[in-house]
Amino acid sequence: MAQKYDPKCESPDPFACDVPTAFRLPAPGRELDLDTYPVFAPLPDWPAPVPPKPRLILTPDRIDAIRRDIESGFLKDLWPKLWDEHRRHHSHTSDSLQEPNREHGYILVWRAMRWAILREPQMLDESVRWIDALAARRISDHRDSLTPTDVLAAMALALDWIGDALPAATAAAARRWVAAQAAQIARAAEAGAVWWADCWLQNHLVVNECGIGLSGMALADAPEPDLRQVGLDLYRHALTGFRKAVFFQPPDGSTPEMCRYTYFMSESQFLFFEALRSFSGEDLFGNFARRRIDYIIHQIIPAPTNDADILNWGDNGRSSWPHPPAGLLYCLARRFRNSLAQGAADWLVSRGVGIDRNKTWLIPLHRDPALPPTPFPPPDASLPRSYHAEDQGLVTLRSSWRDDATMLGLLCGPFQGHRLRHLADKDMGAAHRHPDNGSFQICVGNTYLTVDPGYEYLKSTANHNTILVDGRGQTGEGNMWLNVNNCLTREHVPLGIMHFEDAGDVCHVVADVTGAYDPDLHISRCTRRIVYSRPDLIVIHDRIDSELPHEYRWLLHTDPKDRFNEIRPGYWRLEAADARPRGAAVGDVERTTGPVPATGNVGLDICVLWPTGDDMCHDVRPHRVTRSRFVSETRRLDLYKSRPHKAVEFLVLLRILRAGNLSDLPPLEAAAKRTADQVHLTGAGVQLTWNTT
Repeated sequence: MAQKYDPKCESPDPFACDVPTAFRLPAPGRELDLDTYPVFAPLPDWPAPVPPKPRLILTPDRIDAIRRDIESGFLKDLWPKLWDEHRRHHSHTSDSLQEPNREHGYILVWRAMRWAILREPQMLDESVRWIDALAARRISDHRDSLTPTDVLAAMALALDWIGDALPAATAAAARRWVAAQAAQIARAAEAGAVWWADCWLQNHLVVNECGIGLSGMALADAPEPDLRQVGLDLYRHALTGFRKAVFFQPPDGSTPEMCRYTYFMSESQFLFFEALRSFSGEDLFGNFARRRIDYIIHQIIPAPTNDADILNWGDNGRSSWPHPPAGLLYCLARRFRNSLAQGAADWLVSRGVGIDRNKTWLIPLHRDPALPPTPFPPPDASLPRSYHAEDQGLVTLRSSWRDDATMLGLLCGPFQGHRLRHLADKDMGAAHRHPDNGSFQICVGNTYLTVDPGYEYLKSTANHNTILVDGRGQTGEGNMWLNVNNCLTREHVPLGIMHFEDAGDVCHVVADVTGAYDPDLHISRCTRRIVYSRPDLIVIHDRIDSELPHEYRWLLHTDPKDRFNEIRPGYWRLEAADARPRGAAVGDVERTTGPVPATGNVGLDICVLWPTGDDMCHDVRPHRVTRSRFVSETRRLDLYKSRPHKAVEFLVLLRILRAGNLSDLPPLEAAAKRTADQVHLTGAGVQLTWNTT
């Protein structure tokens, strides 16, 4: 399936959007069409009539289906396990409440849902106590973000799901608190007093608008006329915001924040979408949401655990916790009748991934018992072993869908995607990205053979598996958040995946990284070519040209706990540390929940073919990751030439090792020969050719 992607993004139309009610921008030069492109987003009104409660997702039909599933279906064994894990991790009582936090919202929603489905008197009593305690708290500052609106969403859902059973005084106090808290944050957004107010791809905007919007829908039939009006204003504010936000969604299903920040945003995004569907019938699920299924599935490592289940691009750890994707997959499976998404979510749940805390109530809420799951991973070859998120420039390749598979990831694209280059000249929500274009990651089973730092409080290219020029990294580094203003000045320079091809036994990917570097370096070409010969040979071929001579450093980060030996000049062998639980965080342990299944003895041979001989220099040293949440230190291999050059090529072979005793394996013997427009690689069991034009 050969595929080329035009980094100028002339096709498909960047101004296209398949969500009918989205507030969209017309392409430049389009004739005046106020019906399709009104100047201002039209304000919605309440549906007529307002549907009776419960009306937000957990409708009577869904309640009946979940109850039957608990009695004799998929949830029969899972429901008590989810509840036990929830109580074990969230044991707070309403009596101890001082300052509300997100956990209090999780506690309330679980109890409200149990009452709505099972009518357990204790759950109603506990819900009342939590609502009384939360409604008695002060209204937070208008600049507060995430926590107040997560609690708002919980209060709004509780009012809808169990409002008719609440004592009158409790319900009245809850309505007043919800109206006041949501209005406080909505006013700040309307006034532009908060930084996230028009960052349409940012998790803060989506989480906040979800809380505001659910509050508005919960107040739709409030007995107090003034609160009904507040509810309508909140509903209009949030729905208008989401109608704008869907227009800017990347068409490939990804988001600039990557991985679990995508999942964090999507939890609230799709919660609002589902509530809106059951409230008014309006559907904001566009094709971007359908494609998010593929995005989520192809970010899962071969043998996911609760401690490690994703490749951690940007400010993400190796675990998607506290925002695991099973609930999202169930939601998308329901909306798009996608059996593969249902099967993937069931598979994650069966492995214990993301079922122990936080928003585990999304699993029973979104899962459709009537949708038969496709076995996951599929026993046949129906699920592709390669994936390309064209807009963000994210590629994943794997040897198979078995637990012991090799998985390779490569990232190269504009900091908020190709499409946004045409639509925006500001940060729309990409500050969690890193200056790491061209960086790659390798995972076997659940053993990470290369290291990415995860959340950096000081963004630095030197922490990634890419290239430094005279010790300098890529545009945007040096701050806590990616310096998006600097990145915007480079939007016209080539940057992205230029070629993507999966021919079965061999995959070929070419990334143009030229636009990632500052203009004063005068880089005229910087390409990274990856040739992946399944199952276990990865070729990295880099070529850099400049008008000025530079020292170019090729970087590879590994875990300092892994054994790392030089076999001969230009050849190293890494053996993964058996003592470290697979998936645990590097340097500092991110979180541990018990024994983690090991992949077995695996390692990595690193064979440098270019530069050659005395012209090739190297350093192997501890690398301190400055101000990182997850990784404190890596072992960094630097490759560089003995003196500055205008042009340089690196050709490095990475061979995955699998054996009982890795030390007994013979080293890889290979040689590369260049012709006018090709490179030929030969050796024992190796014969590869690729074009260089």
